[in-house]
Amino acid sequence: MSEDKKIVTIFDRPAGIRIIGVTQMAFGVFGLLAAVGILIATILGVPELQPSGYLYAPLVFLAVALPCLMIGNYVDDLRRNAVIAQVFYSLFAIVVASFLLYSRGLSYNWTVPLFDFSLDIAIGNVAAFIVVTQSLFLLYLVARWKKVVPPPGVRVVRDRGEAKRIEMGLMPTPLTPALLAPDGETTLSREAGKEILDVRRVVTDEGMAVLCSNCGGANPLTNVKEDNTLDCEYCGVHL
Repeated sequence: MSEDKKIVTIFDRPAGIRIIGVTQMAFGVFGLLAAVGILIATILGVPELQPSGYLYAPLVFLAVALPCLMIGNYVDDLRRNAVIAQVFYSLFAIVVASFLLYSRGLSYNWTVPLFDFSLDIAIGNVAAFIVVTQSLFLLYLVARWKKVVPPPGVRVVRDRGEAKRIEMGLMPTPLTPALLAPDGETTLSREAGKEILDVRRVVTDEGMAVLCSNCGGANPLTNVKEDNTLDCEYCGVHL
């Protein structure tokens, strides 16, 4: 993704961003299930969660489920602010999970009764997994910052139908109102464009003419080359 592009499509999304978005949304789903499970277990009277379960449930929802679902979804849509938010959230998750590992150790686990059985949840292993994955996400985003963060002012086309038509060249992309320079890529200054538009108003006396698609200048047919191309004599763009 280059900074001189005015438009990118969802198909320009790097594969790493897709992986981060899907993984974060998966974390969000598991966080939501965990919050509901903690709340239900607390209501059922699990000793390990009394009365702290009523604090853990909303905490897991607000700190894990909600941000992971929102950030993951928006990162997957290639939104600039979401990518920035993901960097800060990864830092937050690494700090919290590392503190849990430091204070409780890798072997820390919860035993939660489930009907006639008991379920052992390896909280320490989950924390270690969070540290590893979020560290990888953070390193990837920092290393490929210019590739994964759309520059300010760039429009991102997220509708797949429209994006596909743009990629196939069936749909025009937004163009700057300024005139193009002879190289066909850079734009001319306001003063240079005004000078060209003033000059191109001269009517040719050599019969039929080809109108330039850039500046509208009338180029005599006698200027057409053997390969049916010509260089506009007003703005210099190759037609």
